[in-house]
Amino acid sequence: MPLKKRTFRSYNPAFDSSHGANDRKRTEVEQLGTVTAAHNVLIFRAPSEVEIKQISLVASVDVPANTTNYWTFQVVNSSKGDAALLATAIDTTVTDIDDHVTFDLDPDQNLYLAPDDVLELQITEAGTVTNLQDLICVVDYEVSGVTTT
Repeated sequence: MPLKKRTFRSYNPAFDSSHGANDRKRTEVEQLGTVTAAHNVLIFRAPSEVEIKQISLVASVDVPANTTNYWTFQVVNSSKGDAALLATAIDTTVTDIDDHVTFDLDPDQNLYLAPDDVLELQITEAGTVTNLQDLICVVDYEVSGVTTT
């Protein structure tokens, strides 16, 4: 008996092929390695006009929430005078980082980037905090036709 050919629809019954996949959504992954101290790193260069949808971090170690020993994260557009994408920097004073689970930064301003704009992740530490092992930064974005200002 011949094997039945599997299609994308057979693996994903909810997929409606009449609409097609949104080919404007993209994901960029940057491997940052182990972070042991304050660190600034370039994480994304806009290939065209884009809208940032989400920026997440993933580490291979648990980092417990702690009000004395914690990490702080901010993302800035270094091409636009360090315009912050987070109105308030995110830290681990209240929220843990669980190993192999996304830690969403939820950018909420300055989300539209012009071609060749560069985003920088700024990481600072307070006290003696658990190292961020095998840190990965994931940038979800959508190619836009929106004029940036």
